Amino acid sequence: MDRFAHDAADALRGYEEMQARLQALPAKRFPPAPRTPYAGTWAPKMTDAERKEFDQYVIDNNLPF
Repeated sequence: MDRFAHDAADALRGYEEMQARLQALPAKRFPPAPRTPYAGTWAPKMTDAERKEFDQYVIDNNLPF
């Protein structure tokens, strides 16, 4: 008799038993992941006077923007 002949049947039976045990367990419930705060968008609020001052600063310092 082949000494490995029973391994296939044992493997299948073991797999089916493991699946039955896993399905009998209650479903794991994990707490919801913590919400990450939105980084938001940076949007400066410039008054007309601040905008004119900035434009003049760009012109005076020969900046490209």
